[in-house]
Amino acid sequence: MQNNANSISSQSHGAKTKSLEVLVRVVLNSLPSASSKRVYKMSIRDFLAYWQSEGEPKLDKLSLQTYIVQMQNEGVGEASINLRLAAIRKLAREAVEMNIWPEEVAAAFASVKNIPQRGKRTGNWLSLEQSQELVNAPDISTNIGLRDRALLAVLIGCGIRRQELTKLKPEQLQLRDDRWVIANLVGKRNKARTVTVPAWVMQAIDAYIEACDIQSGRLFQAMSKSGRILHEYICGETVRDVVYKYAQQCGLDISPHDLRRTYAKLAHKNGAKIDQIQLNLGHHSLATTQVYLGNDLDLKNGPGDFLDINIE
Repeated sequence: MQNNANSISSQSHGAKTKSLEVLVRVVLNSLPSASSKRVYKMSIRDFLAYWQSEGEPKLDKLSLQTYIVQMQNEGVGEASINLRLAAIRKLAREAVEMNIWPEEVAAAFASVKNIPQRGKRTGNWLSLEQSQELVNAPDISTNIGLRDRALLAVLIGCGIRRQELTKLKPEQLQLRDDRWVIANLVGKRNKARTVTVPAWVMQAIDAYIEACDIQSGRLFQAMSKSGRILHEYICGETVRDVVYKYAQQCGLDISPHDLRRTYAKLAHKNGAKIDQIQLNLGHHSLATTQVYLGNDLDLKNGPGDFLDINIE
C-alpha cells in the first residue's frame, strides 16, 4: 500500500477506525462544557464523514477549502462554518499529538482563514401575537398538552436555556418578595442565578403540576403518548422537538433559543430594563444581551430629536 504522508492510510481499516474514535474522544474530553462537546462532536462527525465519502483524500489546505465550499453550497452560514472550522483545527492538533496525522495537516488547517461574516445576525424572534399563539397551541385536554404548554410558557416567559429547563425541579419554584421565581438556577460556567416567573407562566405550570401530580424529580418529565409518566426527566432534544412541533403547527420557523431571544426582545420593547434582562438571562456581559436585543431603529424617537436646538 502506498505510504500517504497525510495520515493513517498504512493502517488497516479497523485500526484506522479505532484510532479515529479514540481521537474524537480525546478532543471531546478536553472541552469544558456539554454544549461545546455537542457542537464539536457534530462538526467532527460531519467532517470525517465527508472526508471518508470522498475517498479519504490528502488532508491539506485545498481539501479543507473544498469542504468549506461544500458547506456553503449546502447553505451553512458563516458563523456555523467558522465554528466547525475551530472543531476541525482542534481535531488536527490532537491528531498530531497522538501521532495519527503528521504535523503538516495541523499547519495546513491552521492556515485556512475563517469565513468573513457579512454582519452579526440577531436571529429570529416572535411577535407578542405569535408568542401568544404558540403558548396556546398544545391540546390542554391531555397531560402531554399541559406539560408542553407549561414548557413553552417557561421558555418564552422566563428566557432560560433548554438545558436549564430540563434540570428544573419543582422545589426551585419559590416565593420571594411576594412573587414567584426560579431559585438557584445553574447555567453556563456553573453560575447560579434567580429568574423571575410571570403570573401567566405560573398559571400554566400549576395546571400541569396538578393534573400530572408532579411531586418530585424534575419539573418537566417524559411521558408516553397516553400521558403516563415514563421517567423523571426530559432531554434537550425533547425540548427542541416540542418547540418544532408547535411552531410548525402555527406556521412558524423557530428554535428553542429563538424563544429566549423573543423573551429579551419583547421584554425590552415593553419597558423592561436592560440590566434586569441581563440578570435574568444570566449573561456575563451586557454586550451579549445587547446582541440579543439587536439595534432596531426607533422612528418615533430619533437621536437628533433629543438635541434641543432652535432655528431662528
